[in-house]
Amino acid sequence: LAQDDNSYCGSDHEDREEDDTIYALPSVYVAELPINITENGVRHMVQEVGGKLDDLVAVTFLQQKFKGSHACCLLRYQDMETAESMAEKLHGFRVYHPDDRTRPVRAKVAKHSKALNYMCTD
Repeated sequence: LAQDDNSYCGSDHEDREEDDTIYALPSVYVAELPINITENGVRHMVQEVGGKLDDLVAVTFLQQKFKGSHACCLLRYQDMETAESMAEKLHGFRVYHPDDRTRPVRAKVAKHSKALNYMCTD
C-alpha cells in the first residue's frame, strides 16, 4: 500500500515528493470524532478552539481499524509548537454525535514513522 492509501478524504497528491513533505509535518491525531464529520466540520472545530485555519496545512482522515461509530484524522501543521498547542486546545473539546450526545474528542501530537500506516484505533 502507498503511504496515502490510508486516507479516504483529503487531497490526492500527484507528486510523491509533496506526499513525503506533508507526511513529515508535525501532526495532531484527533479521535472520537462523529462518524459523519467532514473536513469543513474539522476546520470549524479548529476555529472553535481558537486555532487559525492559516496554520492548518492539511486534514487527513484515517481508515477505521474496526467498523465503529467514531472517526479520526490527522491535522498537519508547519511547526511542532503549533501542533502541540492545537493538541492541547482540542483535547476534551465536546462535539455533537449523530446519537444526540456530545462527547469529548481525544487529541495528541502524533508520532511519525515511515513504517507505520496510521489507522483509527477507536
